[in-house]
Amino acid sequence: MKTVCPHCHQKYDVPEDFQQQNVLCQKCGGEFTVNRAKFCSSCGAANPAQAFQCHACSHPFQWEASRPVERALPVRPVSAVTDRSEVELSPGLKILFFFAKLGCYFAMIAGVLRALSAVIGEFIHEDRGIIIICSIISVLLNEWFVLILTVLANPERKVRKSLFFLLGFWVYGIYLLATIIFSFLMSSGFTWIGAVLINLLYLLFLVKVFQIWKERCLIDQDYEPPER
Repeated sequence: MKTVCPHCHQKYDVPEDFQQQNVLCQKCGGEFTVNRAKFCSSCGAANPAQAFQCHACSHPFQWEASRPVERALPVRPVSAVTDRSEVELSPGLKILFFFAKLGCYFAMIAGVLRALSAVIGEFIHEDRGIIIICSIISVLLNEWFVLILTVLANPERKVRKSLFFLLGFWVYGIYLLATIIFSFLMSSGFTWIGAVLINLLYLLFLVKVFQIWKERCLIDQDYEPPER
């Protein structure tokens, strides 16, 4: 169930057996008694059970009799029971994340090798600059993708909506589209089929990761990660 600290309005998901027990807020350190949160009918914000008006929009609540508080109950730290099961990846997604990160590491190694080959003169002069630039872009984008996969795979990490991640999704998507088109136009025989298929699968997976990232940003708005 959801409960709200009456001192700082930090929201928590706690088990039902914490009802009417004294806890310590992880954010402000204040002691309060766990009760089911009130949700404002005007703005939808969660509020402490004893609130007379919404802390977000000041909408008044109807008076309700509250259950007596047992002050003799032991104080328990609420941070220890914060439920993060809703952001846990499914076993299938964990496997996909693992192989996607593995593919990114291989792509980064291939990009470094291509750049080194261009530097030492394996490619003709006209192509050398393009090869080096494309290789650097490939390494940086795959490194970014490993970072976002690592963040989303950790339920204790707080995911924030940032321009760095948002631009990364767009740039990586455009890069994969350009790679698909280039493979289709420039490769011959059956080589282009494999290249197009791999990049197309990565593009579809990127869209799925983008959806997961947006959901985590909404869920983690009021989440405070545990202190190390």
